Amino acid sequence: MKVLVVVEDDPDVQFLVETIFSMDARFTLAAVAASAEEALESLRTTEPEIIVLHHGLSGQLTGLDTAPRLSELAPQAKIISSQPTPIS
Repeated sequence: MKVLVVVEDDPDVQFLVETIFSMDARFTLAAVAASAEEALESLRTTEPEIIVLHHGLSGQLTGLDTAPRLSELAPQAKIISSQPTPIS
């Protein structure tokens, strides 16, 4: 089973990503973070193999700023960067 961490600040998108991965038995959700800081903290107690990271996170650290730090803390993890497109 692949261990997954989701880093997304939009609750609707967060729910969608969680739902999609929960439908596949190959994945287990280890943590959900709404900010870069929460994501970095979650890596103290999890060893994800996949990190789904919204690169446009709001806050002091964007997803793009956070990616190298996540890679340092979880070098085995593959980072999937996402940028949801607004619906107009």
